[in-house]
Amino acid sequence: MKLPLRFADSGNNPEYGAETFNISAKGVGFITKEKLNPNTSIEMWLEIPDNHQPLFVSGKVVWTDKAQEQGKQRVGINLDQANLMGLARTFRL
Repeated sequence: MKLPLRFADSGNNPEYGAETFNISAKGVGFITKEKLNPNTSIEMWLEIPDNHQPLFVSGKVVWTDKAQEQGKQRVGINLDQANLMGLARTFRL
């Protein structure tokens, strides 16, 4: 599922944009231009097109690799808590 999202690391850095490629109860995969390292704690706001507020989740980077598009990185996030009610909004799309 491709959804836009915004994210920031816990070091009070600015927010960056990305796009999801995978969402589950315990994880989110996204593609971004920004370089992230494993074990980085981040906060994310998923933009779900259901006329509600963005869904806030937090977690840690567990893996990264190069995306097929030059200058982009694929990132895997392990969520701190499974937000099943919030994530159910994505499954209704």
